[in-house]
Amino acid sequence: MSAATVTRRRILIGAGSFADAETAIAIAERIAEAVAADLGGVMVEEPDAAGVAGLHCQRVVTSSGMLMVAPSSAQMRILVASDARAFRARLARVAEARALHWSFERRRGELVSGLWEAARSWDLLLLGHRPVHRRRGSVVAILPTGASESDARALGETLASALGTGIVTMGPMAGAEAEAEEALLRRVGRTNAAVVIVDLAAGPFRGPDALRRLLDAARCPVLVIGAGRAPATIAHTTQIPPAPHEDGST
Repeated sequence: MSAATVTRRRILIGAGSFADAETAIAIAERIAEAVAADLGGVMVEEPDAAGVAGLHCQRVVTSSGMLMVAPSSAQMRILVASDARAFRARLARVAEARALHWSFERRRGELVSGLWEAARSWDLLLLGHRPVHRRRGSVVAILPTGASESDARALGETLASALGTGIVTMGPMAGAEAEAEEALLRRVGRTNAAVVIVDLAAGPFRGPDALRRLLDAARCPVLVIGAGRAPATIAHTTQIPPAPHEDGST
């Protein structure tokens, strides 16, 4: 499958903060004309984040990268709401500039589980992660065991072209499944990647736990194919009401 045969798909961008979402949105903006049919955004507020509020001498990093004393519970709610508005506004600008349908919501719960649940009706899930490398990295496509061609590779070629970078393909080495997965995670962790693409339906990584480990190793946005094939894992959601002029939101 070549890059030219990649079909247009609905992309959901998920993150726990605007700082993490911003890099993913920038990637989606570059590839929207080639791949995106609709854009969605989900910001997941993790309950543990509220636990640092008000702790004596505790320091936290804000979405702008500043170091500050941990906020009170009331201040934390204001910061989270501000992040959500920034995420929503940035997503709307990108979508509306390309006449794409878009949507946005806030959820509360564990990040990967919440995004896994939210992505059930979407084609692709793009997990945000703030950049850790100054130099632009490659697009990394994780291939299923024994595969030389895959949906991840085809999508990776499209993204590499859109981002003006190269593509690196990786697959599990021979050996026990757990050992092969750990070796692959170490290889991903040593790579300067702009985005990592994985097909969770094809493997070798499968399920939310594997996705969580991959995101930690990659330290960059992770684009997931086949993320919506798991049972519901989060119950409570909070929808941000659309502003009256934002008729493009679905």
